[in-house]
Amino acid sequence: MASLAINLLWLSVALDAIGTFLLWQDTKSDPSRSIVLPVIAWVLTVWVISKIAAGRKWARIVFLLLVIAQIAAIFMIPGMTDLIFARSNIQGLLNVATPVLYAVGIVMLFLPGGSEHFA
Repeated sequence: MASLAINLLWLSVALDAIGTFLLWQDTKSDPSRSIVLPVIAWVLTVWVISKIAAGRKWARIVFLLLVIAQIAAIFMIPGMTDLIFARSNIQGLLNVATPVLYAVGIVMLFLPGGSEHFA
């Protein structure tokens, strides 16, 4: 189960990269928007997932906290739910699918079959 969960996390990273690329396309026409923060977040995510794949227990907990913060931000920041589909339907779908896949993958890593990877 751990390998499936880790593959889901890597799939999420790939979808996130596509979303970041689409965001970069938008920032080229609107210089007031910055691409720096999403790229830093993506690099951090890749690094943490690589540590999860290596079996680091702390990385699983850190990633859980990051996923909870990301999902909470969607619902707690005023206007965020409106911004999800503001640019395009594809970008909106990626904005929804990525945190959902992150959440499913990280939950699988805490279930009995997935937690054996960290023993």
